[in-house]
Amino acid sequence: MHPAADLRLRLANERIARDHRDAAEARLGRSARRRPRTTLRQSVGRSMIELGRRLAAEQPLTPVRSR
Repeated sequence: MHPAADLRLRLANERIARDHRDAAEARLGRSARRRPRTTLRQSVGRSMIELGRRLAAEQPLTPVRSR
């Protein structure tokens, strides 16, 4: 193959590979912005808040009469 043609082919392949990498990074970036991951601390905090809401909604306990 001629050196100039070989160089053009290599540059074209590098451009295609770069375009594929850029597209993959863009897809990852969009999915990360769309669905942020919650940390363990956030999920435990939400669970504690939900437990507190349920406890606050319960009827207060009444003393039991002794016989």
